[in-house]
Amino acid sequence: MLPIVVETEILYIVGCILALFFLYIIRIHIAYRMAKKRARRPLGWVLLSLFVSPILTWIILLIVGKDERAYNEYCIDDKYNQVDEKDL
Repeated sequence: MLPIVVETEILYIVGCILALFFLYIIRIHIAYRMAKKRARRPLGWVLLSLFVSPILTWIILLIVGKDERAYNEYCIDDKYNQVDEKDL
């Protein structure tokens, strides 16, 4: 049986590790949202932020900006896929 002080330290360390893991997941989610908003493929950016650094991925996404070609194709496809009320 471990002394109470050691058990508390272990719980503290585990809590800190879980908090850091949660913050890392939030940063990856932000990279996902940034990529999706800029009409980029989110999976590649999530993998980059997972293996490199989420903050570096944010900076790269801010530099490369929006993919206008993919954004325009999405808007055109969305425009043709809409259903008018008069068609119903």
